[in-house]
Amino acid sequence: MRPAVNMTKIFVCLASLLIFSSCAQVASRTAKNVDLSKYKHPYIIHSLTDGRGMDKIITRELIKLGYDASSGPQTMMPKYADVVIRYQDRWTFDFTTYMIQIDLQVYNSHPANLVAEDSYFRPSFTGGSEVDMIDVVLKRLFKAHVPPIPSTPPLEEPAL
Repeated sequence: MRPAVNMTKIFVCLASLLIFSSCAQVASRTAKNVDLSKYKHPYIIHSLTDGRGMDKIITRELIKLGYDASSGPQTMMPKYADVVIRYQDRWTFDFTTYMIQIDLQVYNSHPANLVAEDSYFRPSFTGGSEVDMIDVVLKRLFKAHVPPIPSTPPLEEPAL
């Protein structure tokens, strides 16, 4: 009877390992001699297939890194935008809906040449939120400007 208990434990361990293990795949490519941190005004073009506001999340995360980012339809791109970001997101349902892939392409605004792209594929719901995935991609592509914009307002000093 003892061997059955050991086999059960082994089966449970293997099943847990199989269920909770997922391999995240990341791929990044930047054109030679391109430093994306020199761009100050990225514009994120809203994807027509996006119903989850991913352009707003990407914009918010770039602002946290210190960039003057904005988003919207391509026809509303401001003249001062120096780099354009396009994205594709893939979602799946497995007890809950979660993002499994985010692809970003970074273009010069004039002329529209591809200068960098990044892809993050995480086939499991155990890895974190879509904001976490976007952060991974953005931090690999864009260096934080110094100083980054604080996420909380500074504490006020007492008046003397």
